Amino acid sequence: MRACQAGAIRRAYESGVQLGGNGGLSAIPIIDFGSYNEAGGYHYQWHHFAVRERLIDANRSAPNHILWRGNNATTVPLEQAFAVMARWVEAIKSDRSHASPRQKVIRNKPPEAVDGCYTNATPPEFIVEPQTLSSQPDSQCNTLWPSYSFPRQVAGGPLAANILKCQLKPIDMADYAVTFTPAEQQRLGRIFPSGVCDWSRRGVSHVPLIVGKSFGPAPTNHHEYEDILEGEHDD
Repeated sequence: MRACQAGAIRRAYESGVQLGGNGGLSAIPIIDFGSYNEAGGYHYQWHHFAVRERLIDANRSAPNHILWRGNNATTVPLEQAFAVMARWVEAIKSDRSHASPRQKVIRNKPPEAVDGCYTNATPPEFIVEPQTLSSQPDSQCNTLWPSYSFPRQVAGGPLAANILKCQLKPIDMADYAVTFTPAEQQRLGRIFPSGVCDWSRRGVSHVPLIVGKSFGPAPTNHHEYEDILEGEHDD
């Protein structure tokens, strides 16, 4: 079953079921502007920051990713987003050079394509400011639109949240900011007999997205299917 599980995880990465930062995402203009829902207990704004981290993880930088925050249900921000995106795409299409698609996206980014957030004023005002994940009032945008973390990051995982199954390591009490009693240490060992997540390493079967890959029965997939079948018979 382990081989089957590892194969399924690999396919999730390769196919884009787990959003990857390479492939087409690395070479298109992105204005990431989702509705703010944190106040209602729906803490999912972190995912917008995770997308940027996945782009950085795959490409070392994410200049094609612009992050806006605010209430995108209002007319002004949406009209502005469409206007900036239109100028960006038009500039890219007008670039007749032999540069790569990613290079064209980066160098043709309009001046208005910068990080920021909208206020609650009428009409909303745009604040130009780098966007960071924080629930503290440590910036104008974080004061207006605080973002909250998620369980795996609190447990030590990366903001990119791109580890479907973590690599394991032996329990090391030095990793914890609290002191465990001997009984608590024994209990921890019983709960995690194989070890705990090593967040410093890539996840199990973590591979880049493969554009245009076939996942059906084919000669090129023959050995992969054999591995899966063998894994299914291991248990």
